[in-house]
Amino acid sequence: MKQKFIEDLYFGRYRPFERPRTLNPARDAIEQQIDAETRYFTADMRDDDCRRFLDLSDLYTASDSFDQMDAFASGLQLGARFMHAILAEDESEVVPCSRL
Repeated sequence: MKQKFIEDLYFGRYRPFERPRTLNPARDAIEQQIDAETRYFTADMRDDDCRRFLDLSDLYTASDSFDQMDAFASGLQLGARFMHAILAEDESEVVPCSRL
């Protein structure tokens, strides 16, 4: 089991960024509400204001992606450290990481 997992990880058979979207009714409801509010605000806006509003929304999305990328990198680092701790023959080889 351990060897197969390591081989699958090494050969790229695990791709967390390509995972299917999980079904979450609460998330779906929030996204529907965001869409409805966006339509409400942009319906009466001038074209210029509408474009700026949608650009602002894109900026929020881009900003959030940095947090998600950082969380992914931290999780990947933690997973790598976990694997190293399991596979290390001598536990003194495992170096603690202050960031995690």
